[in-house]
Amino acid sequence: MVFKVVSKKQVFSQLSLALVIASSCAVANASSDPTRPLVAGLASANVDSATRKPGELVLQSIISPSAGTSPQGGSAVQHKAIISGQLVSLGEQVDGYQVIDISERQVVLQSEDKSKELVLFSRSVVTYK
Repeated sequence: MVFKVVSKKQVFSQLSLALVIASSCAVANASSDPTRPLVAGLASANVDSATRKPGELVLQSIISPSAGTSPQGGSAVQHKAIISGQLVSLGEQVDGYQVIDISERQVVLQSEDKSKELVLFSRSVVTYK
């Protein structure tokens, strides 16, 4: 076996370099979350019970089956929706409202005295400078 004699200075410099590389990689990974919204105001799409106002319904997602398929074997498309964390279908109830329509971008709810229209995406446009 052949051993190479290495000075303490060389060992220290190599360890320092390894430490700098490791810490820079850790910082880079912590600061680059690919799921973080680019605009701070868009983070409100993530709804939980702590931030949601009581009685406020939020349309989080609309689920569409494959084109041309339906549970009844016909050609009608039956959408489902996630409203404030609850998966609902046409005719089901959510917070005292009945789901009367689900389209590709909105859900219409009806209670005894009023109706609500929940839209999946706002129509506002964000301009970057």
